[in-house]
Amino acid sequence: MSIYTHIRGHDGPLTDDLPDVAGLESAMALLTDAPAVWSTSAPVDVTDLLPAAATGRGYDDLYAALLSGDPTHTAPDDGLRALGVRLVTEADDRGPVRFGLTLLGSDDVDLLLEVGRHPVFTATAATRLTEVLPDPSVPLMRLARSVEGWPRVAVVSCLTECASPEVREWLVRDGFRHSAAEPYLIPIAARHLAEVLAGPVDPALLDSACEIISTLLDEAHFEVLDDIPDTPSLLAALLRKLDHADHTLGHLTLLTRLDAYLSGPDWDTRYRTRGWTLAWHETLTRRVRDLLSSPRWRPLVESGLRDPAHIHAALSGAPSQGIDPFPALLAHVRRTGEDWPMLLTWLTPHRLPEILAAAGEHPLAPAALDALAAALAPHPNQGPEFLLAALASPEPHTRAVATRTLTTWGPATWSPEIQTALRTAIATEPNDTLRQSMTQLLV
Repeated sequence: MSIYTHIRGHDGPLTDDLPDVAGLESAMALLTDAPAVWSTSAPVDVTDLLPAAATGRGYDDLYAALLSGDPTHTAPDDGLRALGVRLVTEADDRGPVRFGLTLLGSDDVDLLLEVGRHPVFTATAATRLTEVLPDPSVPLMRLARSVEGWPRVAVVSCLTECASPEVREWLVRDGFRHSAAEPYLIPIAARHLAEVLAGPVDPALLDSACEIISTLLDEAHFEVLDDIPDTPSLLAALLRKLDHADHTLGHLTLLTRLDAYLSGPDWDTRYRTRGWTLAWHETLTRRVRDLLSSPRWRPLVESGLRDPAHIHAALSGAPSQGIDPFPALLAHVRRTGEDWPMLLTWLTPHRLPEILAAAGEHPLAPAALDALAAALAPHPNQGPEFLLAALASPEPHTRAVATRTLTTWGPATWSPEIQTALRTAIATEPNDTLRQSMTQLLV
């Protein structure tokens, strides 16, 4: 079966599985969880093989050469389109198909889009579209919508060269979504946000803009936000749009994170090197706090805390409205068994009995048991049954967390049940390092 036939027989997203012989190009296979394709194959110059292959007589010789390494050539593309079409539509192996894509022309947009749906060929197809079309923005957007992950990053990287209004709006509205590579796509979309906000903005587009900036307001992404040209003006434009919008919990999340950013550290550096001034800083801080003081937020938060679909957004905005989210979060955790790490961020000695009672209502997932065992470290002899469960867990990390908490508690607080469980754990622990840590507790 040709690769082209394989691709045409599949609707929707494709994996990197192909019907060619495994190992022919194992070193060149696309890594769908990495931003680049690396090959250890040697380059093979096929320039002298192209004229005969274009006539059909030397096709087999070219095909064999394309299987032996990374092809290069210095021949003009004129007259090679038919050869490219043949390679793309008839080849049974990915190397010849990829090379064939580089020979296609402006009349082959549909073929480039069809084969480009497969992650192994997306980057090559996107690059060729930019080479043969004066304005490749529309087909590139079609290609981007058909792929996810790193292939979408490859297409978006080509799209940013187009920089048409339609491209900019698509990147901000939807182009950064539906992908494990969102952390790489969001900064690209953010750099086009100012142009998009300069025009009419509907509610869905405004929500996307808020989501992009909210993501960059995570401390891990501050540098990306600071590197955007004229960040103060961008934030001011976004706040002006929020002035006239029907408020949502997503808007509140943005304002809460923006308030934390504006009141955080490193402003001397931003004044010196990032285009900020004290006037901009103070103006935006006042504007954010004016918006946060609106009476419209509180009913939204109270409603969201009762709604499983919106509880996370409501939780992030509750403190800014003077609302204690703990009761709603506790009820949510009791109902779903999820979000234990989030609940435990609200742990206090006063709330500990309620939390332990909730933990005893249903079996805890490994991540929840991990979080609870760690959270009990400052609370000696509280919830010992959960440390017993953690010591007996099949998960090494959970056993290690229990060991660290017992170390913090100290032997004087251990019940006979804990001492017995610890000896049993030592006797059965397969990890040498962890067994040594447990043994030192009994010395």
